[in-house]
Amino acid sequence: MIAVLRRCFATAASAVLVVVFVGEAGGATITAGPDGTHATIQAAIGAAMATAGDDEVRVQSGHWIERVAFNHTVSERTDISGGWNADFDVQTADPAATVIDGDLAGRTWRSDTYSGTVTVRNLTFTRGRYDFSANVRLAAYGDTVIELSDCGISHGESLTPEQNVGHSGGIEATALNTSMMRVERCRIHDNTLSAPGGQARGGGLSAAAVGGASLVLADLEIVDNSVLASGAVAGGLDVTASGQATVQILDSIIAGNSVGGDSSVLGSGVVISLTAPAADVASVEFRRNLVHGNTSDAGLPTVQVGAIAFDGYVLSLGDSQITGSPVDGGVSCQQYGTGVCNLVNLTLADNAAADLSVYGTVAVSNTLADTTDSSVAGAVNSLLDTDPGYVDRTTGDYRLPLSSPAIGAGTLTPAGGLGEFDLDGNPRVIGIGVDIGAYEADDPRIFVDGFE
Repeated sequence: MIAVLRRCFATAASAVLVVVFVGEAGGATITAGPDGTHATIQAAIGAAMATAGDDEVRVQSGHWIERVAFNHTVSERTDISGGWNADFDVQTADPAATVIDGDLAGRTWRSDTYSGTVTVRNLTFTRGRYDFSANVRLAAYGDTVIELSDCGISHGESLTPEQNVGHSGGIEATALNTSMMRVERCRIHDNTLSAPGGQARGGGLSAAAVGGASLVLADLEIVDNSVLASGAVAGGLDVTASGQATVQILDSIIAGNSVGGDSSVLGSGVVISLTAPAADVASVEFRRNLVHGNTSDAGLPTVQVGAIAFDGYVLSLGDSQITGSPVDGGVSCQQYGTGVCNLVNLTLADNAAADLSVYGTVAVSNTLADTTDSSVAGAVNSLLDTDPGYVDRTTGDYRLPLSSPAIGAGTLTPAGGLGEFDLDGNPRVIGIGVDIGAYEADDPRIFVDGFE
């Protein structure tokens, strides 16, 4: 099933064209590798920051046993990329060509950006081991930018000391103040996070946006990661936002992740939390994501996607499919005080527990759900506890045939607004109406008489 999902989304980083960065006047191109000017990636990055102007670090293809850590304190741009040949003039657009291996002796990568811009691309990070967070850690402060793209992050291991909180076996990403951070086109898989006697959040990716920061997570595959703790949160993706931060989670696959613990679990696939203080307005937008087959494994069923909106904060989940957990439910949204939670154009089906549950005042529009619990009320233009007649449940095709009662039955003005595209990337509205669910049916008969 995961292979089918990958084909449908076509997000493999190896298929992405890597654009070569050209430094401004005064900058330098610095090379790392057996045929480069520096023997280690760490030394090459240090040389780039010691050189005035925007710099490029080209890392030679190969397998590196190295643990890279640096503070970026120059008000310039440093671009770091892998996949380069021995002459450093041809780049292979495949993150697997350059592997940074922590050898289970520390984080593979840590970068803290206090000034300027750091871009990191076309690299694989594997076998990092560290307390609290394992493979990769990114942090942006002040008016800075971090971009991580076209990457692989795998087989990280984090064991958090008792009574503490661990964040991510794969990647921990924190954007603070007025910084901007993007993580896109990366495959994050087979990372583990454990905290016996403590709490652990985000087996694959744990991300936070604080203050006025902006965070974008897009075109990711977050698959087969796990969390085991007394308080286990989000086997795949954990996102928190506070202050006036904005977060977008777009066009991603989150599948096959697991949580387990001896007291409580939350969100086997995804957990999104918007927290106090109430005077501010943080927002999270979750659009065009496919969540499938995430599970809890300790006899404490949860949901695949758990979302919490406290006072003053806005959370919108739309154009997404959450299906096929053998143990857990689909989506649960909890709204408190003046918080806002909008669920729009969701397809929720074939989960072991209730596909949809809510707490507080949650707006549900244009949504399909096989089963709901008693808390769901007042849904608008939705088909709940009803089979809409999917194309083929047995193969995981939750698109709608033209005979479905969901065709054209949605509202054009749902709370939270319509997305621009459906889960297949087609226009959200085809024809005069909008369909219910994550997919918009493309009626081949619409132009048959030439009138349109």
